[in-house]
Amino acid sequence: MRFGILVNETKPQALELKSGLMDWLENKGVEVVCPGDIYCLETTGMEDVRDSFRGLDLILVLGGDGTLIHASLVLAGLEVPLLGINLGHLGFLTSLEMDNLHEGLERFMRGEYRVEDRMMLDVSLVRDGEVLEEYLALNDAVVSKDAFARMVDIEIRIDGQKVDRYSADGLIIATPTGSTAYSLSAGGPIVVPSFSAMILTPICAHTLYSRPMVIPADALVEVELTKSSSEVMLTSDGQTGVRMRVGDSVRVKKSDRSVRFVKFGDRSFFDVLHEKLSSGGRNA
Repeated sequence: MRFGILVNETKPQALELKSGLMDWLENKGVEVVCPGDIYCLETTGMEDVRDSFRGLDLILVLGGDGTLIHASLVLAGLEVPLLGINLGHLGFLTSLEMDNLHEGLERFMRGEYRVEDRMMLDVSLVRDGEVLEEYLALNDAVVSKDAFARMVDIEIRIDGQKVDRYSADGLIIATPTGSTAYSLSAGGPIVVPSFSAMILTPICAHTLYSRPMVIPADALVEVELTKSSSEVMLTSDGQTGVRMRVGDSVRVKKSDRSVRFVKFGDRSFFDVLHEKLSSGGRNA
């Protein structure tokens, strides 16, 4: 077997774990690929990382949900499954904790696992009919005002048809994977990750009737900024962002690329949901 390792180099614990983990895997007869300087927020060198990971059996991601999201964006479409090892706080997307790391890896090597395909979003910012920026998102695309601004006015169209127009702090367009992230905090529904859909969740809408919507995954969502007196941002997975102007539109559709996560059969989505959300509530 051939494994790759991606490390959140801002976490000392992850760097310490990498060294011992490489030795442990090599003793098990696993060839380990671990490029240098692999976790960064810049795009320089990311294609080299993709090339070095082609054809592997597994990529281990050491960090937390943020690290796994970043790895998903870099490696989307490679068809190599990712296994997240949680060194962070909540760890909703990761599959293993430190106390069951070796046991989980041995189960993978015995073939006792499943692979889940997670849909992703193609996100575009359009100004005066031209695409200015394009992003890939695993969790969500968010149009939102800054902390001290008044509400913004936005219009939503689905497949070219006007659906809603309201004043709000913003709007979240999420995947089922992202339904347990920002969208959940804003009052959106929880959607099973294997379901193919998009979730539209208003952020503090100033109306009685604007509610979250679950729509088909193959729909084209357009969000136009029709009025604003302050700064408005489009952000993708909370990792990249760009300022918007009145008249700009955000177009969101299901991406042709996807990411594959390794999961183990003894924990269902609902087990993880109860464990993580209950833990988050106690820690809050």
